[in-house]
Amino acid sequence: MALFIRKRPPERCHSTEVEVAEFLAELDDDWLIRWGFTYRDNRGSPREGDFLIAGPRGGVLVLEVKSGTVSLNPYTGRWNTPDGDDPQFQLDEEWSDVLRSLDQQRGTRPSVFVGRALGTPHLSLPRGSVNHHGIPREFILDRGDLRRFAAAWDERMRDWGAVHGRSDREVFEEAFCRDATPRAIRHFVDDVDRTLMRHTESGYTLLDQLGANRRFLVSGGAGTGKTWLALELVRRWSTEPGRKVLLLGYNLGFTAELRSLVERMATQNRIRAGSVVVRAWEELVQEKITEAGLPYEPPDESEARRRFFEEQIPGLLADLLVGEHVAPRFDALVVDEAQDHDTEGSGGTHPGTSGSWWPVYFRLLRNGSDAPVAVFHDEAQRPAFRAGRFEVPSLLRTWGVEPVRIHLVQSLRYTRQIHGYLRGLESEPLRPLVAGLGNAPSWTHGIEVEQIEATGADTRDRVAEVVERWVGQGWARPEQILILSRRGSLARSALAGVTGLAGHPLVEDFHPPRGSLGFGSVNRAKGLDRLAVIVIDFPPWASMPQSEHVPFFLGVSRARQLLAVVGSAADSVGDGSGAES
Repeated sequence: MALFIRKRPPERCHSTEVEVAEFLAELDDDWLIRWGFTYRDNRGSPREGDFLIAGPRGGVLVLEVKSGTVSLNPYTGRWNTPDGDDPQFQLDEEWSDVLRSLDQQRGTRPSVFVGRALGTPHLSLPRGSVNHHGIPREFILDRGDLRRFAAAWDERMRDWGAVHGRSDREVFEEAFCRDATPRAIRHFVDDVDRTLMRHTESGYTLLDQLGANRRFLVSGGAGTGKTWLALELVRRWSTEPGRKVLLLGYNLGFTAELRSLVERMATQNRIRAGSVVVRAWEELVQEKITEAGLPYEPPDESEARRRFFEEQIPGLLADLLVGEHVAPRFDALVVDEAQDHDTEGSGGTHPGTSGSWWPVYFRLLRNGSDAPVAVFHDEAQRPAFRAGRFEVPSLLRTWGVEPVRIHLVQSLRYTRQIHGYLRGLESEPLRPLVAGLGNAPSWTHGIEVEQIEATGADTRDRVAEVVERWVGQGWARPEQILILSRRGSLARSALAGVTGLAGHPLVEDFHPPRGSLGFGSVNRAKGLDRLAVIVIDFPPWASMPQSEHVPFFLGVSRARQLLAVVGSAADSVGDGSGAES
């Protein structure tokens, strides 16, 4: 997507400008667009123009946007513009002043060719027309031209005999981009996120084509859009009146994210309020045990807690199932991060259960094998330290119905730089995770991944510098930055005792309040993604033990657009973060 540098946010722009910007947003990364600029008219008065566009190989175009039919009343001599003046006259004033500005800036460098045109998204001119109300056709980009802007650019530049130089972009940036504010850059970041979402939603056509099916088994690596497809299925399956859908996650942090997204969808009237119930596995376990009148008392000590969840709970669930203490409540089931939900374990005491959690899930469905069920998984992301197993053949035996199988291969989450960094993390433990990343994204260009070496003592300062730079330059707001550690808590991390960084509070929360930085462990962050991520408490990659490669990957792969790794050779490793929930 083209890089926009803005003088004002889109909500303060005319709707026709926003419409033109949507066309321009489809251009490749090499285009640079100044949205809103100041020029002086022939009387020397400051006025504001709409777009200045710098091409990938040089040259600049002044684009003044006009809504409606852009027509002249021959009886009054007035145009249907806000001031009634000839729009070409205004365009020529802008063009003349831009020429002067670039000429003053270039010094001894070659002149920059500057073209000019009216952008008219509501106007479609007949093929072969030579003018429109006296305005030469060459100075008009109608709706068709805007839809195919790159081709129209090439045609106009060729007709105008434009000559481009290597220094054109440099001169343009010096003349018109020096005042690029943090607010302007931040809007570009927001646009990238919107583009990521647009490309993710393009995959919904797959669900349109398979809409008659009721069972889905969807696999895909990190960043391939599994969660967004899961949410879309939840939305579709919850539309029938009275229907209730269970959306099931695993760890509590990711489930909170799912719950927030569902609440947002309800606020936007995309789903009916109350039609979707979001639960983490642990929440569901507590609910079922409490309903059966049994005490639910997980221990605090880590080893005892592990045995409670991995050995005692599966057996207890099997007992509840056999005793028919699990009643149907839902009409459809969607499970995300399903690889963390055991199909085989050590706690089952009854034939056919084998510690599997899935018979409990299916018992919750009113129509049993006829109910809609979708499972989204990536077996490579299941932690090696977990007892029990997730195996697709075992899951299918539990289902009893062959599902539609889908494997997602296109990376949707990452900028090119982050995708390339993740691809470069070569090691045997990471082979399946890297292979699952999908094809390189072709539409988003971000900034380079920062790899910073620090001593244990100055980790805080190095992290603070990154935060100050990202926030100060407008790449991210504080609450959009998540600091992830190999340690299970802030108190055990290199930031122990730190309450704030670069003037922003630091809170141990994946969803920090506005103006605060979030902190969490890499294991508990699985399934989440954030605009900006800083990973700490790992040694540099070159000296990192292979046993740490998978948790490190789980941390760095949470970042969408900004990623910094602050590592220290003095960092000790092996202190896992305990239970993931």
